[in-house]
Amino acid sequence: RLLLANMTNEPQRVQVKGIGRRNLVRMLHADNAEMATHEPEAFRAQPASRLDGSTITLPPYAIARIDSTA
Repeated sequence: RLLLANMTNEPQRVQVKGIGRRNLVRMLHADNAEMATHEPEAFRAQPASRLDGSTITLPPYAIARIDSTA
Protein backbone atom coordinates (compact mmCIF):
# COMPACT_ATOMS: atom_id res chain seq x y z
CA ARG A 1 0.00 0.00 0.00
CA LEU A 2 1.23 3.44 -0.94
CA LEU A 3 -0.28 6.77 0.12
CA LEU A 4 0.24 9.94 -1.90
CA ALA A 5 -0.91 13.43 -0.95
CA ASN A 6 -1.02 16.62 -2.94
CA MET A 7 -0.76 19.46 -0.45
CA THR A 8 -0.85 22.20 -3.09
CA ASN A 9 -3.65 24.01 -4.87
CA GLU A 10 -2.42 22.78 -8.27
CA PRO A 11 -2.74 19.31 -9.82
CA GLN A 12 0.43 17.26 -9.38
CA ARG A 13 1.60 14.50 -11.68
CA VAL A 14 3.55 11.75 -9.92
CA GLN A 15 5.51 8.88 -11.41
CA VAL A 16 5.44 5.84 -9.15
CA LYS A 17 8.17 3.21 -9.47
CA GLY A 18 8.88 -0.06 -7.73
CA ILE A 19 5.32 -1.26 -7.20
CA GLY A 20 3.53 -4.25 -8.72
CA ARG A 21 2.03 -4.33 -12.19
CA ARG A 22 -1.61 -4.54 -11.11
CA ASN A 23 -2.55 -1.63 -8.89
CA LEU A 24 -5.84 -0.24 -7.65
CA VAL A 25 -6.31 3.42 -6.73
CA ARG A 26 -8.78 5.10 -4.40
CA MET A 27 -8.71 8.87 -4.23
CA LEU A 28 -10.22 11.44 -1.89
CA HIS A 29 -10.56 14.89 -3.45
CA ALA A 30 -12.81 17.95 -3.49
CA ASP A 31 -15.42 16.28 -5.72
CA ASN A 32 -16.05 13.33 -3.40
CA ALA A 33 -15.08 14.69 0.05
CA GLU A 34 -18.68 15.54 1.00
CA MET A 35 -19.86 12.04 0.17
CA ALA A 36 -16.94 10.52 2.08
CA THR A 37 -17.85 12.62 5.11
CA HIS A 38 -21.61 12.17 5.10
CA GLU A 39 -21.89 8.69 3.56
CA PRO A 40 -18.63 6.86 4.39
CA GLU A 41 -20.06 3.39 3.72
CA ALA A 42 -21.19 4.40 0.24
CA PHE A 43 -17.85 6.09 -0.43
CA ARG A 44 -15.92 2.96 0.58
CA ALA A 45 -18.24 0.75 -1.48
CA GLN A 46 -17.30 2.50 -4.72
CA PRO A 47 -14.98 0.40 -6.86
CA ALA A 48 -11.32 1.32 -7.01
CA SER A 49 -9.80 2.45 -10.31
CA ARG A 50 -6.94 0.71 -12.03
CA LEU A 51 -3.64 2.52 -12.23
CA ASP A 52 -2.59 2.18 -15.85
CA GLY A 53 1.13 2.65 -16.15
CA SER A 54 3.20 4.33 -13.47
CA THR A 55 1.88 7.91 -13.56
CA ILE A 56 -0.95 9.34 -11.52
CA THR A 57 -2.29 12.90 -11.44
CA LEU A 58 -3.55 14.10 -8.09
CA PRO A 59 -6.04 16.97 -8.05
CA PRO A 60 -5.40 19.84 -5.63
CA TYR A 61 -5.36 18.71 -1.98
CA ALA A 62 -6.12 15.10 -2.94
CA ILE A 63 -5.06 11.92 -1.19
CA ALA A 64 -4.54 8.72 -3.18
CA ARG A 65 -4.20 5.18 -1.85
CA ILE A 66 -2.57 2.71 -4.22
CA ASP A 67 -2.89 -0.98 -3.44
CA SER A 68 -0.76 -3.48 -5.35
CA THR A 69 -2.58 -6.68 -6.17
CA ALA A 70 0.45 -8.49 -7.55
